Amino acid sequence: MLRIINEGKLKYFSLGYSCKPEFWDAAASELRNGYPNARKINLLLSKKKNQLEDVILDFQSEEKDFSNCMLSEQSGLKRHLFNVVIEV
Repeated sequence: MLRIINEGKLKYFSLGYSCKPEFWDAAASELRNGYPNARKINLLLSKKKNQLEDVILDFQSEEKDFSNCMLSEQSGLKRHLFNVVIEV
């Protein structure tokens, strides 16, 4: 799950995966190598994080205020477990 913190408000985006805590590297925000398909899922996490960061940069470059709902709409990600944090 990706977590966005924007102006103190949280929004979560589900990526459809979950794992037990022992397979999650919180410091690196990625799966540990012992998890099945860890490399593939970590790549997906990275792509989705980059996708959200691109949307954020677009809003910021246009000097537009944006809400977490606007991020959701622009990125195409659904709201609703991996914890990757992006702070704006």
